Amino acid sequence: MALKLLSLVYLLVSGERFVPQNIDGVPYRQLAKGIVKSPGDAREYAGVELENGLQVLIILDSRAKKSGAALTVSTGSRDDPSKIPGMANVCRHMIGRGSERYPEPYAYTQFMEINGGSASSTLTYGQATFSFEVGNWALGGGLDRLSQLFIKPIFGKEGLIQEASAINLQFINRKSSLLSQFSQAASASINSTHPFTGLLTGNLETLISGPKKRRCDVYSLTKYHYITHYSSNLMKLVVIGRQDIGTLK
Repeated sequence: MALKLLSLVYLLVSGERFVPQNIDGVPYRQLAKGIVKSPGDAREYAGVELENGLQVLIILDSRAKKSGAALTVSTGSRDDPSKIPGMANVCRHMIGRGSERYPEPYAYTQFMEINGGSASSTLTYGQATFSFEVGNWALGGGLDRLSQLFIKPIFGKEGLIQEASAINLQFINRKSSLLSQFSQAASASINSTHPFTGLLTGNLETLISGPKKRRCDVYSLTKYHYITHYSSNLMKLVVIGRQDIGTLK
């Protein structure tokens, strides 16, 4: 299931006001009535925008073996402070640790695995993407757990070092990868002051040791990054399942 590709779909926004429709009491308006698709595509599509600005592409695939969703946020390593490269990445990790409704460590990913699926998240220069796939019967539970990560994340201070350590291990393992070498070459060929030249992933030096020497509160800055960048009007959501469009809404 190409959830990561689906997460890149951006809906066309008209200038119309919200019409008197609602999903469980939440006002929304219809978007892009005639979504263009391939003649051989049997799936059904619907685009809606909620009152909070979140745009959603809903896909009915009656033959889908699994259901899922992908949410993309318009923030990435470009938003890192110049002296704390990797902060947007550790913020992504912190969000995935849990929510007030589901406080158990990594309850989000565990739910997907128990129900025959998986969950992942990625960060690029310009966007963060959170996606999951799960057995068709568990789509509702998956969506609830995904949404709670952004509504009321735990974001505990004790998790910062743990997530920075996990990021550091990834940094070490990927240092010699072809993609990493390509990124280094690309960074060397552009203006050194451009945000693209920063360390996208971060490591223990950039996230913990270095800021500590400068008496910089990384936790507070990371939480501020979440508050200022993880806003519903900067998010796009794609949901795919076997249920009818009305149920998926």
